[in-house]
Amino acid sequence: MNDLLQQAVCHPAFEKAVQHFQQIHKQPLAILGIALLLVATSGCGADGQQTIKGTVTLDGTPLSDGRISLQPTQSGSTASAAITEGAYTIPLSVESHPTSFVVRISSPQPTGKMISHPDAPGGKMEEIRESIPDRYNNASELTIELNSPADDTFDFDLIRATK
Repeated sequence: MNDLLQQAVCHPAFEKAVQHFQQIHKQPLAILGIALLLVATSGCGADGQQTIKGTVTLDGTPLSDGRISLQPTQSGSTASAAITEGAYTIPLSVESHPTSFVVRISSPQPTGKMISHPDAPGGKMEEIRESIPDRYNNASELTIELNSPADDTFDFDLIRATK
């Protein structure tokens, strides 16, 4: 909702629409509602949208499942998406180019070991561990840079052990 309000206020037609409706109607909530509806349906929200896609492999094999996150190096919101059978697609809101992101990839997997459940005394649960090395996750060394809207495909070939 905040993004919609921000886009509405930045839209050039917003002020004119508010002035027009203020002359016709004296109900502030109705004016705001109608103005927001006009802006939301005008296509203004499509500006700055970009879709990033690609593949993720771990030791040469497509990552069966996981999550990929793009965190802007400057300001902005982190975007993320599921990785399924080695493929991902992330819709982004990009305000300008170039824009740089730190990439974090995660794929928690069961170890096959049973451990004590932290919330149920005496209970057991399956142990889950991160299968992706820290250099691609918490301490990620991966980055991408979007220089134009044409930059849309980024593939990541992850290796468990360094040589």
